[in-house]
Amino acid sequence: MSKGDKFLKWFFSGRGIVDERFKQELGKVATKTLMVFFGVQLIFLLGFGMYMFLAPIKDFETVAAILWICEMLGTSAIFLGMEFVLIHRKVFVQELPEAKAKKAIRHLKFEWALRALFFGIGYWLLTSWLEMGKAGYIAQLFKPESIRRGVLGFVLWGAMMYGIQRWQLRKAKEDD
Repeated sequence: MSKGDKFLKWFFSGRGIVDERFKQELGKVATKTLMVFFGVQLIFLLGFGMYMFLAPIKDFETVAAILWICEMLGTSAIFLGMEFVLIHRKVFVQELPEAKAKKAIRHLKFEWALRALFFGIGYWLLTSWLEMGKAGYIAQLFKPESIRRGVLGFVLWGAMMYGIQRWQLRKAKEDD
């Protein structure tokens, strides 16, 4: 298995073999995603550049924060769309033997618990930073509603992503 195949398997949390069909579908979707990404970036940055050039702006920090948030949300939406197209095309569906399927499911639970933990912590830190106000970052960070949002993000996102990947694993029927 080449290093590129290992990277694809790791990046998309693959359990089976990276075959030609997977590479072909991924290549098609990745090319279209890249074209959409650059098109959206071009339109967005031209529009935002015209706004910054023509509008009288007094607070460039706010404009930079708005630009950063819009970029982050737009990029996330585009790449999540790529993932959903790949899921819809059933590119990730893999059949595994009974013994490998049990091991893969155990590994999947651990993997998504760890990823969800990082997501929850990141979401908690980011939302606390965005809503800090005059109280300060540390005060906002340890407010109960801020912590609750982070834990809720951890639980919901982790459960949803585990469910999606678990749904894509199929146990192969053994020949008698």
